[in-house]
Amino acid sequence: MTSAYQEVLTQLASAGYKLAIAESLTGGLLSSNFVAIEGASKVVLGSVTAYQDSVKQSLLAVSADLLAEKTAVSAEVAMAMVAGARALFSRSARVDEDQIAAIATTGLASDWLDADSNHHAAGRVFVALVVPGKTAVCAELQLTGSRDQIRAETADTAATLLRDYLTA
Repeated sequence: MTSAYQEVLTQLASAGYKLAIAESLTGGLLSSNFVAIEGASKVVLGSVTAYQDSVKQSLLAVSADLLAEKTAVSAEVAMAMVAGARALFSRSARVDEDQIAAIATTGLASDWLDADSNHHAAGRVFVALVVPGKTAVCAELQLTGSRDQIRAETADTAATLLRDYLTA
């Protein structure tokens, strides 16, 4: 059985597209799963693991105001991250943005207390996608399990969502 990762790489290669990845909660797992496939270098431009908000701002051009208003665990920040990844890798690799599909992950893999001691439960995840010729989209997931399970399921779901969006 072919994995969603392999299918995405095959679909992108046949369309002549490249892939850019921005990760927060998956911490490099998503890109690692893609590059574990032989021939991934023909498609994958690279990835940014933007775990800290300051990195989201400096590398992916996510605005500090957006992060302050919506937090990193939001659809709006996921959408800004995917747009930022596409722009970053377009500039860095000298590839037209219209030839780049991009994916971004953000969310909570562990419970978290904010500055006001509000509890935020693990499992709230956002996956943003942009594909050439299509409108960018964002999916909200509510996952359960351990930290590692949430991260792994996010990566696998993100690849599946991208695969399905490419053929929609």
